Amino acid sequence: MTTEAAIEKTAMPIQTVNPPIQMYYLRRHPSGTIYWHAPDGKIYGLDPADAKPYQWLTVDDDNGKPVMALYTKPGIDAILEVSLDGANSVAATLLHAEDDNARRVYYCATDLGNTTVLQRPAFKLRAQGFEDSPIEVNANFYVMCVG
Repeated sequence: MTTEAAIEKTAMPIQTVNPPIQMYYLRRHPSGTIYWHAPDGKIYGLDPADAKPYQWLTVDDDNGKPVMALYTKPGIDAILEVSLDGANSVAATLLHAEDDNARRVYYCATDLGNTTVLQRPAFKLRAQGFEDSPIEVNANFYVMCVG
């Protein structure tokens, strides 16, 4: 069998899919507060100025469960977690909506709740070199969930 024939035999066909897409707004206001437009339809705010090193700063929903959390520690990139509870999927990525400057590396992950301080499905965000918050003032993003 030729190489081309072997590739043709094992190649996956191109598939067109139409999964539901949900987008949730994440932004940092000029005041410094980070706002999360969560899947539950509510808007939550967290001010990084209230964070204390080595401690999680959390914001709770009406039931007392955390929906946002920020962790800071000198010398490491800050960690922001936002709840995806109620989203169709935790298959998610970060989209820039407004961020005037080219940034260092953003890195993110999703979690079903087993390794997050939120104890529920979550999106985790960090940015290389940002110790107080992974989102700079006036930056706006969407967390896009697919599936």
